[in-house]
Amino acid sequence: MTTFKMKTNKLISPFDWFLFIGILVTSVAYSVLSGEIDVLGTVAAVLNIICVVLSAKGSRWNFIFGVVFCLIYAWICFSTKHYGNAVVYGLLFLPMNIIGYFQWVKQGNVEGSEQVCAKRLTPSQMVIWSVFSFALIVASVFVLKKVGGSESLTDGVLTVICVVAQLLMTFAYMEQWWVWILINVVTVIMWTQSALNGTEHAAIMAINYLFTLINSVNGLIVWRRLSARK
Repeated sequence: MTTFKMKTNKLISPFDWFLFIGILVTSVAYSVLSGEIDVLGTVAAVLNIICVVLSAKGSRWNFIFGVVFCLIYAWICFSTKHYGNAVVYGLLFLPMNIIGYFQWVKQGNVEGSEQVCAKRLTPSQMVIWSVFSFALIVASVFVLKKVGGSESLTDGVLTVICVVAQLLMTFAYMEQWWVWILINVVTVIMWTQSALNGTEHAAIMAINYLFTLINSVNGLIVWRRLSARK
């Protein structure tokens, strides 16, 4: 296991403002064009952007916003029959955000900053996680089809890789960002399909995760560039 230290970076950057303003502007534009205001979806989108921006910066405060987002997003997923995501966010991500906060406190911060000290997976750990993830994906898709969930394949894949990403994030592994990128690509596709079917909140969620995808790419760049071997 290789350990890295994140260098200090200012809390809010122009890129972060782009994400904040972008999600607000697109949410308002959607409300105007559709003729309805999706308050719940917009609140969830804003909370998620704050959470992922802080996460990309290695700030443990991302978990605080993550707890509230998980509660709202779990309800949205449940009400739209995305049961896999509802279970993951409500029963796993919610407690894991609480655990993650204290784990990052225990992990320690870079001296003089709020940024957590990061780690990298070894090649053997990557193989183990990959095999474990594939087995869980097969089982998850099977169960979701049995309970009549919508888009079982997409939802099942997303459920498992979300679990993997959250665990990597909780223990501050830099490789989490590769998984978050994959998650956000799949999530954009999932909510776009739902939006085309007229599902409530789906359009806002698709827009939200498009911005989250952009932030995930930035998170990967930041954690790689601002990490230095001991």
